[in-house]
Amino acid sequence: MKIKYQNEHLRKQVENNALGLWVLVTMLLLGIALCAMSFYYTYADVYAERELVFDDILGLADDSIYTVELTEMPEELYPNYYMVKVGDNAILATYVKDEVEQFRKTGHAKIKGVLQGFSESREDVEKAAAEYFENNNYYTGRDKLKARAAHYYLDCSDISFMDRLTDRHPVGLIFGITILIVTCLCMHWSRTLNVIKHLRPACGSVRYTPEEIDEQANRSESEWLPGVDMYVTPEILIGTNKGMTAVRYDDIRQVYIRPKWHTEAIPGTRRIRRGHVRYKYREYNTYQVIVVTKKNKKLKMCDSRNLGGVSLKKHIDERCGPGVWAEK
Repeated sequence: MKIKYQNEHLRKQVENNALGLWVLVTMLLLGIALCAMSFYYTYADVYAERELVFDDILGLADDSIYTVELTEMPEELYPNYYMVKVGDNAILATYVKDEVEQFRKTGHAKIKGVLQGFSESREDVEKAAAEYFENNNYYTGRDKLKARAAHYYLDCSDISFMDRLTDRHPVGLIFGITILIVTCLCMHWSRTLNVIKHLRPACGSVRYTPEEIDEQANRSESEWLPGVDMYVTPEILIGTNKGMTAVRYDDIRQVYIRPKWHTEAIPGTRRIRRGHVRYKYREYNTYQVIVVTKKNKKLKMCDSRNLGGVSLKKHIDERCGPGVWAEK
């Protein structure tokens, strides 16, 4: 971002906000990328077609989703268990009644499922599969592969995208969402988004460009008020830490201070009790300087924790006349 302000105080405020904005934007993009990575891998898992290669995969139940194209009518070997032929091989599959019916009607169907091993409670199904392979001369001379093929089956129950996302690819999603939440909170609490108002300053009835504000701040009569990060110039009042804001004195109808209550942990008071981290907290106020224009437009000129020692009221009384400063 090109910084149009040359005044020392204005430029420093813009640079601080711009640096914070770039850091937050980088975090935002990182969070989005991590979430997108989890969604991409989940999409590839659920919708990509992965071929079941018996010599390489049987015996490795890795939760991958495999696709098998039916070439022959599956045989129901056991209630809800169908023997599916895949080339010169065969394997059991479950929850495929709809696909079997589709193949019966059209002669074309595909099944998708996760390779699962039989538990001890389903030894009867595993035994029936082994007998089927023996009776139909599958895996002849390959007893090891025959035993593995009888032990595994394709679970073709509905595969939920969200379940797959949270079960198999949660890391990117968890870290991505965490980063996004932290980034959004930082954007809300910090003043980095003020950089937008630095590019297009908030103004009263008369709109000022960054160059005009910079020119006003550089005048020899202008005075910088460090407690509130504001410039008092001969013609306009300039606020910086809530985004660049400028208003003419003759456009000001009212100025008042609005306090906001906060709490914060006291540094050095960290204690661990019963496994919980605890701090001592203190209360404090920040103070917003609000300018109301003659057209009832409210401008936040600053938000400062300490207004002590700043004679802002005196400057307002001198330039706008008595009665403009209001106590609230």
